[in-house]
Amino acid sequence: MAQKAHKNAGPPISAAQVKKIHALKNVLNLDDNNYRVALFNACGFETSKAMSMKDAADFIDDLQAKAVAAGVWETRQPKSKKFDDLDNRRGVMATPPQLRMIESIWQEVSRAREPEARKQGLRHFIERVGKVSDIRFLDRGGASAVINVLVAMQKQKTKNNATRNVEEMAKRVEARQSP
Repeated sequence: MAQKAHKNAGPPISAAQVKKIHALKNVLNLDDNNYRVALFNACGFETSKAMSMKDAADFIDDLQAKAVAAGVWETRQPKSKKFDDLDNRRGVMATPPQLRMIESIWQEVSRAREPEARKQGLRHFIERVGKVSDIRFLDRGGASAVINVLVAMQKQKTKNNATRNVEEMAKRVEARQSP
């Protein structure tokens, strides 16, 4: 087989694409000869390493369609992140990354141990600082205010923990030195 000339075809195939092609080849039970024929018929190459990223993406799509049709492969939908459903709101509302950041920092600074109590505590905190009844109703300014307060709380907690650790170390050293 003559190999297709490759001029200005874009970036070369990635290692992840090579891996996916070979995984699909295995689930489709293609022996090496049939795999190379399929590769040549689809793209004009004898080896996947000669492909561009675009060629590889097209070949992967073709193999995936065949594997799904054969019932040996499932395509996964990308996992959505929390609050991504709120991404289409007007420009003044808090962004999903801001809302996730608020929840993340709250997990760290909250004293509540139980998830429900922590959730309730965040809701009260949002009402007090952000002046809204739920995190989803924060605008960008309110979210910034809440984040600023949470970051200050986080710094204070870190400082308190560091002070506590130093005090504990000092007590241990003192205990070792005492006869």
